[in-house]
Amino acid sequence: MPMTLSGFSYPQIDNLAIQASDQLGGGWRYNKDINSGRPLGLGSPMHVIQLENIDNHLSIGWKQSTIGHDGTRSSAATAYLDDHTRARKNLHIVTNTRVTRVLPMASTGRSTIRIVEVRVSESSRPVNFTASKEVILSCGSIGSPFILMHSGIANAEQLEKYGINPLLDNRSVGHNLSDHAGVGVSFNTEPDSLDFGPWGK
Repeated sequence: MPMTLSGFSYPQIDNLAIQASDQLGGGWRYNKDINSGRPLGLGSPMHVIQLENIDNHLSIGWKQSTIGHDGTRSSAATAYLDDHTRARKNLHIVTNTRVTRVLPMASTGRSTIRIVEVRVSESSRPVNFTASKEVILSCGSIGSPFILMHSGIANAEQLEKYGINPLLDNRSVGHNLSDHAGVGVSFNTEPDSLDFGPWGK
């Protein structure tokens, strides 16, 4: 999904922030690209970096946003499924359904997974789609393990407890999820000290 670099721009505040970073210098100086190998500084987005034997260092910046230049919210549909893309003959979009499992090909045993099972509801009959080459499972940090576990790909002992026939004993599935904690810091300005344009109304 595309991200805007700095979300909505506040020229007055942005300029003041960059000015302050120049004055402070050091780990607070402006950093245009935090992925350049030098992640510390004021840039985009926000990160807390843990260095060995050193206290946490905070890289402050503008949070990335999925909001377009005209104020409309971006999504996978608006970003990737435009009219031109929808017209492609090799793209089929299935709506109002949910993927419940991925399954192996009967002819290859457990080695090749190319079948995707979808349902309209929990009580509906499953419908299977077979990929000609591969299946890319991209359902996020919670959705992907959920589908894999229902498919029998996870800790075999845990699956058997819930009556799921193990397909592949992979003890990493569904484990080691780390929360991304964030802390927001807000600063007030004097009334009418800055021109915020339409955002100040």
